[in-house]
Amino acid sequence: PTPTTVPSEKVLKSEQFVGTWNATSQGATFQLDLTKEGEFTWTYSRGKDKQSVKGVFAVDQNNLALETNDGGGTMLAEVDFADPSQFKFKMIGDAEKDPGLNFKKS
Repeated sequence: PTPTTVPSEKVLKSEQFVGTWNATSQGATFQLDLTKEGEFTWTYSRGKDKQSVKGVFAVDQNNLALETNDGGGTMLAEVDFADPSQFKFKMIGDAEKDPGLNFKKS
């Protein structure tokens, strides 16, 4: 696909992400902790099942990249802030009808 130019008001800075963010989807909860040092912890919980991964993150225009320390790969998502305390996280390559995750700062 041809890269698109992101309007300047949609260009994000890593400082906007620092903090603890929470989202829910289909009975699962997601917690995303992002530090000013550029590190993250992503925790997924559903019932008694809980999984966490750690790594580093980077921001490029309106995209957030989460690269795991365990070699598990990189999650790449398009992000749209509704306001400073909430954003929509939609994995790049997901189905068009996939609603993504709506994170709120805690």
